[in-house]
Amino acid sequence: MSKNYKKIKWPALTEPKRSLEAELKAVYDSEINIEISWFWDGDVDLRVGDTMNGFADLSRWNAGGDGYATVTVESVSDIAPALREILPVIYPDSAYARALKEG
Repeated sequence: MSKNYKKIKWPALTEPKRSLEAELKAVYDSEINIEISWFWDGDVDLRVGDTMNGFADLSRWNAGGDGYATVTVESVSDIAPALREILPVIYPDSAYARALKEG
């Protein structure tokens, strides 16, 4: 793991809780591109965007500095809470963000 990464402990999802599958479907349905990767038993890396259009600056959520495109979470169970915090900030007008506001 790079020294520029800062692992973030995400708060538990608030009610109603959605499964990771439902969370990813909501992201997909909103046409938001993300990447999720991990290696063996290490941490989970999240990126918002894609190789064709570029990746969002996620430096607000990590210690990587300006323009840093990866957020690292400790486990798969942290993916949904991280997405729920990050995506509405990057895509405030998306169907995903609107659905979170409506609860």
